[in-house]
Amino acid sequence: MARTFSRNDLELLGYRDITQIDIPTSQAFQLYEAKATAGLSEVRALFGYLHAAATSADVREARRAMSRNADHKYLLLPNSMSPRLAQIQVDLGATVKVLELEKTVWEATYGRFKGYLDKVVTSLPEEAYYVTPRPEREAKENLDDNIYSWMASRQETTDHVIALLADAGIGKTTVSRAIAKRLAKAALETRVIPVYLEAGQWAKARESFDDVWDITLHSIRHFDSSLTVSSELLTYLVRVGAVAFIIDGFDELCANGGSQFNARDTLNRLLETAQASDARVLLTSRSLYWSAEIGDKVNGIRQERLAPFTRQQALDYLDRRFSKERDLRSKALDWFNKIRPLNQPPTPGGRTQILYHPFVIGLIAGAVESDAQLSQHSDPLSNDMYSILRAFCSREQSRQRLKTSPDEQLCAFEIVATELATTFDIDDLIMAGYSSEDTSKLSVHPLIEKADVEGNASAYRFRYTFLPLQFKARRVLKGIVGATLADDRCALSIMEEYAGGALIDHVLSFLPDVDLANALAKAYCAVPEKNVKARSFLFHLARDLITKRDANITKKERLEKTLSELGLSSGSTAKGLYIKGAAGRLDLRGITFQSCTFSDVVFADCDVDSSTIFRQCRFEGDFDLSDASRDAWQQVTVEKCELDIPAQLLIGRGNSSQRVANELVKLALCKFWRSGRIVRSFAAPNWKRGILGRHKLCMSILHALVSAGIIEEITISGVAEGGLLLRKEADSEVQRFMDNNQTTGRIGRVIETIQKLL
Repeated sequence: MARTFSRNDLELLGYRDITQIDIPTSQAFQLYEAKATAGLSEVRALFGYLHAAATSADVREARRAMSRNADHKYLLLPNSMSPRLAQIQVDLGATVKVLELEKTVWEATYGRFKGYLDKVVTSLPEEAYYVTPRPEREAKENLDDNIYSWMASRQETTDHVIALLADAGIGKTTVSRAIAKRLAKAALETRVIPVYLEAGQWAKARESFDDVWDITLHSIRHFDSSLTVSSELLTYLVRVGAVAFIIDGFDELCANGGSQFNARDTLNRLLETAQASDARVLLTSRSLYWSAEIGDKVNGIRQERLAPFTRQQALDYLDRRFSKERDLRSKALDWFNKIRPLNQPPTPGGRTQILYHPFVIGLIAGAVESDAQLSQHSDPLSNDMYSILRAFCSREQSRQRLKTSPDEQLCAFEIVATELATTFDIDDLIMAGYSSEDTSKLSVHPLIEKADVEGNASAYRFRYTFLPLQFKARRVLKGIVGATLADDRCALSIMEEYAGGALIDHVLSFLPDVDLANALAKAYCAVPEKNVKARSFLFHLARDLITKRDANITKKERLEKTLSELGLSSGSTAKGLYIKGAAGRLDLRGITFQSCTFSDVVFADCDVDSSTIFRQCRFEGDFDLSDASRDAWQQVTVEKCELDIPAQLLIGRGNSSQRVANELVKLALCKFWRSGRIVRSFAAPNWKRGILGRHKLCMSILHALVSAGIIEEITISGVAEGGLLLRKEADSEVQRFMDNNQTTGRIGRVIETIQKLL
C-alpha cells in the first residue's frame, strides 16, 4: 500500500498542536505547523511534504512557502524521491532540512516503542528447550520460520490473517511467543512492531473491553506502562503497516470476552482492518472451536495446523532439556516407556498419540527434574496416565475458567465412558456432573472431539482410543475394592464385555497402590449367576496379577495361586470356573475341572496329560490350542461334557473316532453350505481357513472328498491356487448328511477314511 503523509506522522515525531496551512497553488505540496517542547522551551516547526509526483514548480512553491518564520524547518520526501533529495536540499537552502519520510518517521517510531519492544523480548516467557514446530502433513517444514517471514514481509499478500490451529496444549502459545520475541528483536530492520495479545492479559485485567482496540492498547500498557499511544495513532500505525498483531487465544477471547466478542464479527473486523492496510495478523485458536464458529475456509485467511510432536521431536525435547544430565534423560525415557503400554489400543493416525503430546512430554520432564510424581493427588485409584488426564483437566479449568474441578471433570468422563455408548453429547457431560455454566466451553476440551455420526452434528467421542478403557478399568476396580460388585450393574456389564481379558492391563496399571487382599475372592463370590461371564474377567485379573508379582513363577504355581486368589483352591479340583479367551502358561496336569465353562478359549502353552480331567464342563464357541501339543490334548479325560464342534475335534478320550470323523467332514462341507443352501465353489486358499484349517487332517479330508468324487479341483481366473467345486451329482448325499446326519454312499466312505487316520 502506498505511503502517504499524515498529521499522525508529526505526532509520532513528538509534535503537538498540529495545524495544516492551505497551499492553493500546489496540489503536490502540503505544509504543516506544529509545536514541541525542547527542554524548558517550546519550539515551533514547519513541516513540508512533497508528493512523489511533484514537479520543479512544486519545489519552487515549497521553497517560497517555507520562507515563513519558524524555529525549525523540515521538508519530507517519500522514499521514491530519494534520488532527488540532494538536489532539492540545494534548491531549498540551508535553513530547510530535507529528509526521507519513511526513514525519519520509522526512526522516531522505533525510538518511541523501544522500551516496549525490549519488554516484549525480556518479559515474554521463552521455552528453553524449544523444538521447531511443524505443520500437519508437512513434516520437513519449519512452521515458525514460515509465519515469521510472512509477518515481517512488506510485500503485498492475498492472505492478511494466519490462523494457527491446534488442540489444547500442543504449543500455540509457545509458537506465538517465539514469533513475537523474534519480531521485537528484528523490529529496527523489518520496521514491524509486534503487538502481542495473550489470553492471560485480558483475563486478569480489571477493566472491561469494548473491542479489540481496547485490548490492544491494554496489551501495550501491559508491557510498557510509560508508553502513551492513542487509538487514533495506533490505527495510523496499523494502516501504514508498522504494526503486526499476534492474538494468542482467539477462542478464549471470544468465548470468555462477552457478547461484544462474537467470533465471526471479531474476525471480520480484524480481517477488514488488515485488508485495508499493510498489517498482518496472526491469531491462534483451538481447532474444534475454529471449525464450529468459523469454518474450514475463509477468504483472506490462511489456516496453519500445528501438529503434535513426532516421536523424534519428543526425544529431541528430552535431549535438549537434559543435555548435561544424561541420567535424568534416561529416567524420563523410562517413565515414557512405562506409560506407553497404557496408550492401548493406540489412536488411529499415529501422530495423535497422547504420548507425543507436548504437554505430556513437559509433564514427564518436569516430574523427573523435580524428582516428583506426576501427581501429588492422594487418590489411591490412580496411575501415571490418570495423573496426566487430571493435569489436562486442571489446565483446562485454569485456561477456560471452568467451574468444574479436575476431579469432577474426570468423574463425569468416567460416567459417560462406562454408562453410555461410544458417542455422547455435551448435555450428557452436564448430566454426568459438569457445571451447566461450562456448557459452551466443553466442545474444545482436549480429551474429547467431534464424532463423525451421520445425522447427529452434536455427537462427541473421546479423542484417544484408550480413554474409555482407562475409565472402565477404574470403574471395575472401584467395584472390586469397594466390594460393591453385586449392586454395580455397570461394572458387571464391563467385566462381561471384557471377559476375555482385554481390559486387564488397564486395571493392573492402577496397582500396586491398591490393596487387593481378599478382594478378588469376595468379588468372585459376589458375581451373580446371571453375570457369570464376569468371573472370567476376575480369572484373567488374578492370573495376570500373579504373573506381575513374580515373572519367574512356574506354570503350576501360576494356576494354584490364581485359584487361591479367587478363593477356589480345593486340592486338585477347580469347581465352577468360567473362562473366556486366552488361558496361557498354566500346568493343568493333575487338575479336575468340575462344572466349568470354557468359552472361545485358547489354551496357549499349557501342560496337560491323562490326569487332566474335565467333568461336566461345557466348551462353547471356538477352541484353540495355539502352540500346545495337540497329541497331549487328545489324552485328557472328558466326562459328561458338552462340546461344540471345535472342541470335539481337538480334545479328549471321551469322543469316539466315528463322531470326530463325522464332525470333521461336516465342518469341511459347511464351507459349501450357507443358510441352508449350497455354495457351488470357492477359491482353494479358503479351505485352510477357520477351525478346519487348524486341524492336522485338514488336507487329508480334502483329498478324501476329491477321491470320493464329492469335490473337484477347478481353475479360477486370477487365483493361482485355483478353486474347489462341489459336484452336482453328490448334492443329494451331501443334503442328507447335512440335514439328517446320514452317512451313506460316498459320504460314508470318506468318514471311514478319516476314522482310520484318527
